[in-house]
Amino acid sequence: MNIIFLDWPCFCREDTVTALKSLGHYVFFYFHPAYDSRKSSEFDTDFDKFCSSGNFDIVFSYNFYPLVSEGSKRNNLKYISIVYDSPHVSLYSYTIVYPCNYVFLFDYAQYEELSSMGITTVHYFPLAGSADRIQMLLS
Repeated sequence: MNIIFLDWPCFCREDTVTALKSLGHYVFFYFHPAYDSRKSSEFDTDFDKFCSSGNFDIVFSYNFYPLVSEGSKRNNLKYISIVYDSPHVSLYSYTIVYPCNYVFLFDYAQYEELSSMGITTVHYFPLAGSADRIQMLLS
């Protein structure tokens, strides 16, 4: 798969990119300074241009960003986000219900809250770690 990876200074970046590449996926980094804004026509234009520059399958980010969800919807791409902040206020955006979203939450209480509202795009997912990195630290 060709994966657009939202490139911001997040935890787990290197381990995730390494894992995705080891599984045979291609990772394309995308960054725009307004990625975490609620509205930005500059982001929208730049994101759409980036999406049209390749044959991408999904968009991936740590934490959920409404602008990325909007852009994924516009470009017919699935948007996978793993949320490790809690509470994560951006989840309370109308964009959370877009069917392109696959939002994974480690906070079970927040997952239950959103799921109980009928939001089917959220899923419970415990935080993961790199087995290779843990083994290296134990050696």
